[in-house]
Amino acid sequence: MSDENFTSYDTLLDVPLAKVQPSVIFMDVACKYEAHWLGRSRAIPPGSTFAVGQWHLRPHRPMCQVRFNPVFVKGAGLTYGDLIEHLWADICKHWYITAYMSPGTRQDFISGLVRARHRNKEHGLAQLLLRWLRRYVTLKAETEKKLRDLGITPPDPAGEAPENPRDTLIARNQRDPNAGGASLSAQASAPRMNWRHRYQEKLEEFYALKPHLHVNGDLTGQQTKYQERAKALEGELKVVERERRIKRWGPDEQVFKNAAAYRKAYSLARHERDATSLARR
Repeated sequence: MSDENFTSYDTLLDVPLAKVQPSVIFMDVACKYEAHWLGRSRAIPPGSTFAVGQWHLRPHRPMCQVRFNPVFVKGAGLTYGDLIEHLWADICKHWYITAYMSPGTRQDFISGLVRARHRNKEHGLAQLLLRWLRRYVTLKAETEKKLRDLGITPPDPAGEAPENPRDTLIARNQRDPNAGGASLSAQASAPRMNWRHRYQEKLEEFYALKPHLHVNGDLTGQQTKYQERAKALEGELKVVERERRIKRWGPDEQVFKNAAAYRKAYSLARHERDATSLARR
């Protein structure tokens, strides 16, 4: 984005920053706007920092997700940063009603919608926190089991808190402006399985089911499920083989073994990433 794209941002910020000192300034493109702000030879107000709301943060690069994540920004707490957009998503469905109202009635109606939304949010907050707690307990148990399977001792919750990755990233970039981009992306992003490894995964399951398919006499319920699953896998495998123009791999072929080895490494990388995420909590 060019400087011209940020003209409206500058206008909106110049006036309030002269009167107040916000601790966090949320923007969808804060990573780009911060460079624009500093490029105009203006210092960020003391005690303030730029951040990207959680809703818009996910498509950003891994480095941005650390540098501008409000979770790691001191003073931001659990501020979401995109409340106004979620609020508009809820009330915009009533536009056809407000279009025929007088200005005063329209304002009263929208104010009522906002109050009703906040009431519903407060009533559902306890249930939401309870669901989050249950999910956390489940994920914690699963991750600790994965750590034990890998022979890694889970971190002690009573131990020292891990360093803030945002502070570490900023300090490293201050020492070396060219550092951090590619290496951080490699650390934060686990490898992805390509079509060969997904194909091998299905093929491995198909070969594991084959001994259970040829049964004399009546089929049990479990054997029926085996046959249905094998039939579904057969269809999925044929689709891949037709699209990729390949012959079916045998379990003793080298390409099958190589794909299996990569899948194992991929699973270990995901477990290590989960372990690192748990250690940072």
